[in-house]
Amino acid sequence: MPFQRNRYKTKVRLTNLFVMRHLGYSLSDYIELCHWKEDINLCLNLINDTLTEQNKTYLKFKLKGLTHLRDRRTSEEYALDLILGWIIEDAMRDIFNDILNLKANLHSADRNREFLLKPAASSDFIINHNDQEWYVEIISDYTGFWHNYSVVHLRDDKFLNLKAEEGILLGIDYRNSNFLVLRVNSIERNRVRQIKEHRPYGGKPAYEISLLASDFYQIDNFPNFLLEEGISRRLERTVS
Repeated sequence: MPFQRNRYKTKVRLTNLFVMRHLGYSLSDYIELCHWKEDINLCLNLINDTLTEQNKTYLKFKLKGLTHLRDRRTSEEYALDLILGWIIEDAMRDIFNDILNLKANLHSADRNREFLLKPAASSDFIINHNDQEWYVEIISDYTGFWHNYSVVHLRDDKFLNLKAEEGILLGIDYRNSNFLVLRVNSIERNRVRQIKEHRPYGGKPAYEISLLASDFYQIDNFPNFLLEEGISRRLERTVS
């Protein structure tokens, strides 16, 4: 029985368009190229909304201890969100390396691409270029929420981890074909507020960052912008 509600069908469609546009592969073909540790047939069944009863039993077993992260999502929905996240992270790694000629290595706890019983918070990438290193976290917006409300929300541990790593937040807005880049430690204090109980996260704490129109860029230009972001960061360090 299909499990994907309309919003998940939209996520799959927009992710497919992103990967096809920038790398020239369908989601199914790209997953096969990535050689993940997790069972490829399970991953494809999640994308194609063709889960077997055996798949569902496996997911419930693997994800049963992750209610803190699942929030209100079913095991199948949470697993699909993880798969889509892996696809985008892998796609961005390939864009960093093949288009920008940077050295990007996956850094997240699930970088081997298997469902973890106790995942730890860490940035998605470590990028090395010209003897400089910085951390990058990828987030996605499939509904246009950031653009419509001029805010972005992060779980408390993700935000604090990015601050500790002096990381860069790279957000992809699929609905409006925009992206945003924020250096967490450079954001003015009055643009950040803590939310002790964030309803979309099941009442768990979060941080809200207000966004400016100047934070958004056309997604067609994001490879060049990321390179400029790295250059700017290196110049700032040189000056300081």
